[in-house]
Amino acid sequence: MDCLGYGDEEIENAYKFLAYVINGMRHEIAAEIALRKTKGVRAVYTTGIDDDLAGIDLIVEYKDNYGGEHIIGLDIKSTLDSARNANNSDRDKGYRAIWSGFDHRRGDFGSYEDNLMPSNKAVKRVRSFYETELEEIVRKGVGRHKKK
Repeated sequence: MDCLGYGDEEIENAYKFLAYVINGMRHEIAAEIALRKTKGVRAVYTTGIDDDLAGIDLIVEYKDNYGGEHIIGLDIKSTLDSARNANNSDRDKGYRAIWSGFDHRRGDFGSYEDNLMPSNKAVKRVRSFYETELEEIVRKGVGRHKKK
């Protein structure tokens, strides 16, 4: 098949790339939804172009279990391994890669039969994961800025 001068292999690679991008976006959307419902989270912001290019997908205002307030930059990853690999690479210290907590193989997506939005059941399950992760991030002192 010839489409706009592109061959089959180029078209197939474009489809694979789009699937990869869409998968990453659905994990970011799911993480934002779950974080907004997580204990201690005061606000969740999507980032602008500069932060996104630097690897920060979401900025979270978080009040820890001891009353401290923190601003945390998160790089949302679709798998635990990709989050681990990102955190082990040379990266700026002001933010942290974190697995979204969602897995399409468990049926976590498809709330509206669109295979994009997370189910309410999955969001409820993932909230406790985020509570633990945010406390760990704060304990390790990984935060862009601390509110005064």
